[in-house]
Order: sequence, then structure tokens, then C-alpha cells
Amino acid sequence: MVLVPSVEKEQTTTKVDGLAQEMNRLEGLKKSAMELESQYSTLLPKINPRLITELLKVQRESPNKIPIFTLEVFTKKVGEGGIDCDIVKEHIWNTTGKMPAVYDNGTHYVTNQRLTLETLKRLNDFEHVLKVTGEYSGGGYASNTPAHECSTDLKNIRREEKKEPLLKKEQRSEEKLLVLRAMIFTIIGIVGAVALGGFVISGGAIPNAHTNDVAFISSLEQEPGMLYGYVGGPNMGLPAIGASVIASNQETGYTSNSVISIDGKYSLDLLPGKYNLLVAFPDGTSQTHYDVVIKRGTASEMNIMY
Repeated sequence: MVLVPSVEKEQTTTKVDGLAQEMNRLEGLKKSAMELESQYSTLLPKINPRLITELLKVQRESPNKIPIFTLEVFTKKVGEGGIDCDIVKEHIWNTTGKMPAVYDNGTHYVTNQRLTLETLKRLNDFEHVLKVTGEYSGGGYASNTPAHECSTDLKNIRREEKKEPLLKKEQRSEEKLLVLRAMIFTIIGIVGAVALGGFVISGGAIPNAHTNDVAFISSLEQEPGMLYGYVGGPNMGLPAIGASVIASNQETGYTSNSVISIDGKYSLDLLPGKYNLLVAFPDGTSQTHYDVVIKRGTASEMNIMY
């Protein structure tokens, strides 16, 4: 009698072998990713790993072009081992070829520039730098306004520089504050979306809900200035419909806000002065732009991307 091998058994064996090969490849991929992350931490410990990954991705897609990034450099405070702001600006100028905008009392520098790994290495090796992060400009609108605030991680880095341990109670308080802040931004986004729905149904103009109206401005006999622009959403090329732009005067506390219209535009009539501008997106994320100057009787354009 001739024995005929079972076809079903052969197919099962083949599937098992194929699955084992896939698992081995996945393990290899995981090992490579961990090795790459280890190299990031060793060679460029002060650079945000996501920034490195994004830079390499853009360079791989366009190997013959040097990509443009909005780069943000956080440094030590002068009283905590840092150096004079002008010296930092000169170093960034010599390293990047761009003169940075300066925020947060001389500890936060922003440039829009062509970026390479060599540039990141020089910034990383500057002893007064604490952290470097950034965003790919993508050939679209870019500005020297910061997209990142001084994060909890950066505060912890500064504490470590001063040999001050972060207390668990303080850490929990900061975490609760971040959660509360995210909830507030989400509520603002929902309110903006509801307002937008009313606009579509009624066929009217989109509302700009100012907390202090033009009559208040006139009563102070001051000619207002205008701030206007476009706000882009998470989907490239599409407006951030339902987002809110909130301006707060740093000296008086006067606030005004505008819901993003269907074409992505906003407009604010503001008293002359220096403002902090908060952009709250419907998904709960936000951006804060500091030291926005409004001059009497002028119109200033400020475009903001997600």
C-alpha cells in the first residue's frame, strides 16, 4: 500500500512556518527600533526624538533638498547656570544662520530655517541648551512664534540641573493642571462647533464673541487695532473649523475671542497693547503665542497652523 501525504497537514505546516517568519521579522523590527532610539539618546540626548525621526523621513523623501523646520531651543536661565541672551542668540546665529525670536525671559528661542543632523548636533553639544524640538514647515506658512510652551518635562530637566528632586505631590498637581487645561480646551472647541452650526443653519455671519465690545473701546477714547488671519486644522490645507482664537491683554486682563469661520479666518478688534494669543482646537489641543503687539489704528496679519 502507498501512503499519500496529507495535503491539509502540509498546508498547516506552511502556515505555521509563515507565521514564525513574520514573528521573527517583527522581533527584528522591534530590535532595530530600540537600537535606533538608543543611538538617538546617546548621540543627541537633548534633541526631541520625534524631531530627528521627522527630519530623517523628510530627507529620505527628498534627498536632494535641505528641509525647512521651525526650530525651538530651550536654554538654562541666567541665574541657574545659563548665560546672557545675546551670547545664546549669537551661537544660534553661527550654528543655524538665522537670528532667533526670543521668548520666556531669554530661555526660549525660535527660528525658521533649513535643518540638518549636523545642525542638531551642534545645538545639542552647546552646554547651555536644555532641549531642542521643532516642526517641519512643509513649504507652507511658517513663523517665529513658538508652538511649544515650557513643558513639564523641561521644568523637570531644569530641576535636575539645580539638583532639586520633583516631589510626587507637585508632579500630581501639574498632571491635574494639564488634564484640566485639556478639558477646558475641549469645551471651548465644542462651543465653537455649536456656534458654527448656528451659522450654517441661519445663513448668517459667523460670530466673533468679544468679552468687551467696541463701545467699551470707544469709551476709553482709544483707537483699536485689528488682528486677523487664517487658522489651519490637523488636515493639511483645510481650515480649523470650530476652533477659537482668544486674545488676553498682558497688562489689563482684557480678553476677546473669535470662532474660526468656515473659510478658516478670524478677526479681532483689540485695544493697543501686548497680548497672549491662545488657539484652542476642537480636538482639545492648543497653541499659545506670547507677546503679540497690537498698535493703535493698525491691522496685523497672523496665520496659525495646527
